[in-house]
Amino acid sequence: MGDNKLPIVYTGIRPGEKVHEIMVSEDECFRTIERNGYYVILPVLPELRGEDAIDIALDGEYSSKDNNLSVAELIQLLQGSNSEINRFIAGN
Repeated sequence: MGDNKLPIVYTGIRPGEKVHEIMVSEDECFRTIERNGYYVILPVLPELRGEDAIDIALDGEYSSKDNNLSVAELIQLLQGSNSEINRFIAGN
């Protein structure tokens, strides 16, 4: 590591490797609400939800392929995280 510049070779997707991650399943989407810009998955049992009527935020499964950030948006999001990530971003 350190200051060594190593070549990066993009090999593509390997057999069995996931391309997208399911974050809210088909079963969970009908009890998912939005609060302060985040999705909240409510408990299965209605008596544990604490709310009678809910405003459902999703009408189907939600995965990493939905509403992706652009590279510029992702870099902007990560810049405020920590010094190690900032060094990585600066190197690219």
